[in-house]
Amino acid sequence: MSSMAETFDFFGFLRIFGANAARSGGSGEESCALVNPGIRCSAFVLTFTNCLLVLYAFTSGVNTSQHNSKTSDRHGAAVASLWRFACALYGHAAVAEACIRAQDEYAIDINLALFAAWLAQRGEALTEGRARLAMDACAFWRREVIAPLRTRRRAWRDSAERRVDYEAIKALEIAAEREQLRRLACLSESEAWVRPCGEVAPGPGAARLPANLRRVARCHGVDPEALNALLAALRKANGEHGENDAARGA
Repeated sequence: MSSMAETFDFFGFLRIFGANAARSGGSGEESCALVNPGIRCSAFVLTFTNCLLVLYAFTSGVNTSQHNSKTSDRHGAAVASLWRFACALYGHAAVAEACIRAQDEYAIDINLALFAAWLAQRGEALTEGRARLAMDACAFWRREVIAPLRTRRRAWRDSAERRVDYEAIKALEIAAEREQLRRLACLSESEAWVRPCGEVAPGPGAARLPANLRRVARCHGVDPEALNALLAALRKANGEHGENDAARGA
């Protein structure tokens, strides 16, 4: 049975909302406080912002009143840890380049790849069962929110007249990517995740990274060797990240 989130028509809502905004006289540039109070953007971007909020309400599926403080704290720690880890890795030019190539050439979900690397650092395996859980948990959000935002941002990337809108839509895309990582982090602390889910890859810590990335590739129907460049970049960045942490602790 499909949930309301799965049947929600994102672009249909976008058209209806945009038509209502036009009838109400909304036009020109307005302040988009959700993205950045200092950013001025078009009504189109404001429409996208509101759609994002509506979709978040439909798909978040999180009722904080149903979770005790211990569970919330555990989820919060995982969310913060994954976000810091992803930002640190993506801050390396080689990682960013390899991620974009994997995304564009092989349609790899880069957030899932970064999640797999984070799991490896924690000594966790991305088993087949866990990979399916992660893919299913984020499929709708990726398809209906992240993909349209990325397409629009890339369409405006080289447009001088759309520079302000480009920056606003880029901020929205980053917010949507962060939301996907939040969902993955929370999933990693859920009962469904901690129950036995298929085979367990051998080896602790960094030894799990190749196996976890191979699982990501297979989930996308891609030859694992296609992610060799990403694996090499992640290994190098992980090494540098670890050395920096050790230096700060010394």
